[in-house]
Amino acid sequence: QIHRLTVGDEQALREIRLRSLQNEPNAYGSTYEREYAFVETDWRGRLARTDAATFVCQQDDGVAIGLVTGMIDESAAIVAWLTAMWVDPEWRRKGVAGLLIDEVIAWSRVQNCTTLRLHVTDGNDRAERAYEKHGFRRTGLNFRRDRDHVIEIEMEYVPTATPEPLM
Repeated sequence: QIHRLTVGDEQALREIRLRSLQNEPNAYGSTYEREYAFVETDWRGRLARTDAATFVCQQDDGVAIGLVTGMIDESAAIVAWLTAMWVDPEWRRKGVAGLLIDEVIAWSRVQNCTTLRLHVTDGNDRAERAYEKHGFRRTGLNFRRDRDHVIEIEMEYVPTATPEPLM
């Protein structure tokens, strides 16, 4: 099940985000130590944003097994970013990543975005293949993160135009 987190879900966001940072410390621009120090208002602020949406994938018993956030670019409202993507290692290669990616693609369309971008760490071939399956392609841009000098590769998804039905 995919569920959009909203204000009131701060603890759920904190738990899965910290799990993701512990499990894949090099996959993100942030760190476990930094976000562990966040207080409830920090987490609430993330969920209260009107230019972003955070989704979790949950098992039937409510345990979160995947996380992703979509956010509108601050300088171009037609561009959205897919960020904070993570799937519990026991659930990888079972379609969870695809469900989360599809959710952000759908959300970005509702936001009238024409482009969806993301950064993936160089060498994370598994993640890059998952994004490619959903139509993301490398843009040719990359950068080196300040905190650890890991190279991040930019990928982009531009939905194909669907012709209007004939009347």
